[in-house]
Amino acid sequence: MTTVYGDFLREAFEQMNTAVYCAERSISGVAAIATIEPAHRMTTVLLRYLGDLAPERAPARERLSQLWDRVNHPRVRLEEADVILRDLDRQLAGRSRNTAHPVPVHLAGAALALGTGHDLLKTHYNPRSDWANAIEDMGVRHAVLDIVARQSQLLGRVIKAVKAEVRRAGLDSVRLSRLVTALQTAGDITFRVTAPGAAETLAAVPLRVVQPPSALAATASVEQLCAGIITNAEGIRAARPEAGGQLSSADCRRNATAAVVALHCAYQAVTMLTRRYTELHPARELLVRRALRQSAEGLHRVLDRWQAVRHRWQRLLFDQRRPGPAGHLDQMTIGWAVSSRPTQNGPSSCVTCRR
Repeated sequence: MTTVYGDFLREAFEQMNTAVYCAERSISGVAAIATIEPAHRMTTVLLRYLGDLAPERAPARERLSQLWDRVNHPRVRLEEADVILRDLDRQLAGRSRNTAHPVPVHLAGAALALGTGHDLLKTHYNPRSDWANAIEDMGVRHAVLDIVARQSQLLGRVIKAVKAEVRRAGLDSVRLSRLVTALQTAGDITFRVTAPGAAETLAAVPLRVVQPPSALAATASVEQLCAGIITNAEGIRAARPEAGGQLSSADCRRNATAAVVALHCAYQAVTMLTRRYTELHPARELLVRRALRQSAEGLHRVLDRWQAVRHRWQRLLFDQRRPGPAGHLDQMTIGWAVSSRPTQNGPSSCVTCRR
């Protein structure tokens, strides 16, 4: 059975509705404190949806229009809520938390389901597939905006239910009220999908499956695998005897540039993996996070060294191509001066220039 985006979307709404139900019934102080961190994770995921998949920002001249209210206003309110939740989470560092309570558990599950669904949609962009055109349809983008608004509204109900218990922990009641207002305001401006089939199209986007590479033919030994490589290399050397196995400065510069590009791509990939793992598991598996961070630091150090090598070869190549001083440069300057300033006494002008 093929996995589709609708599976993750359905799971996210079920998790959020359960979190709302449990929060509005009863919740203790340590459990209420534990909801701040997954709530911050949820706003981060929703902002990623708005940044990547929702309709584009409206121009500044249209900020008073209905389109700007529907598109940009939820983004502004969610950004405000994200900042408040991040600050509250820092203030609660070290406090005892009941992370096993149903409310934080279901909040974290909803954020995980939506984040995984976002990753599923983004798989159709690199390289681009036919489903990317369907995702970029304006009706489908409005459906994405509707999902973000509904999730914000549910999150606002959870925060409103736990606000009293969180306030008893010593947090600013004004900021908590602003947080609830920001989430509810972002959820109130719900974009009702008018395009027929837009929500169904979004839910039907499948997980992109890349065909595995073809397996290598079975060989008897490693020598047989290397035979073709060695033969081709010898053929290249025979075709270019004048090279003598020596690389030119331009070749060295190109090799250094290729190394810089490869290391930069590897560094970006490890950095993205570290960020995604931290968002999905912020309080667990510190050993994995430490290993990823050390890998990124090691790649950055090697990248800096290859950057220095590339710059050095670039300077050497520039010095080799720099033209030497021309012996007749003064004569050219004198001739230009005479032709550009004609006077009655031409020779006297030449004498003046030579001085």
